[in-house]
Amino acid sequence: KYVEENIYDDLVELKTLPASGFYDRALQLWKYGKTVLNPATHGRNLFGNAFLLNISGVPLSRQDIVIGALADLYKKGGLYQRAVKADAFGTDWYGSEIGALLDQAKLMPGTWADQAFSAGAAVSRLAKVPGRLYRAEEQWFKLARFKYGVEVLGESDAVAGAQAKKWLFDYSEVPNFVKAYSKHPLGAPFIVFTYKAIPRLAEASIR
Repeated sequence: KYVEENIYDDLVELKTLPASGFYDRALQLWKYGKTVLNPATHGRNLFGNAFLLNISGVPLSRQDIVIGALADLYKKGGLYQRAVKADAFGTDWYGSEIGALLDQAKLMPGTWADQAFSAGAAVSRLAKVPGRLYRAEEQWFKLARFKYGVEVLGESDAVAGAQAKKWLFDYSEVPNFVKAYSKHPLGAPFIVFTYKAIPRLAEASIR
């Protein structure tokens, strides 16, 4: 949308203020330690996803759906493949915020920063293990919402996939302004979750 020129300049400056580089990598590593490497965060992630699944319309009494979804995720069978095809998983928080960092082999070749942030392929693979667990926790509950949609509500795969991403979040669908604010030194590192959660809480409260 069109805005005043001075507002536009401020928004562009905020979006680009910390330039991609050392600061971004350091922030990602800090987030990695605060979330993926923190057992308490895994517990909160599971509890939060269970809560979001409930306000999406899946009754707490239907734990068979949750358990069944875990089995489907483990086997990666027919329902899982349908969910993948329907893009029910979208982009999870780990993939959006952290995964790209661990996939990068180099930061600044030949510098001490390169030595600090690229500890070698073996270490990188090891670091991805708790990340895969965090991703699986999010996929589990998205698959549960997808399963409930197609098997109980009679939704099409496309609708069930969209609902899974709506209620348990697709972290790729975030305005650039919010992404920039999450990286800004004076911003909020985890505002993306807040940005996604508040509308869903408001909708569930109204309903």
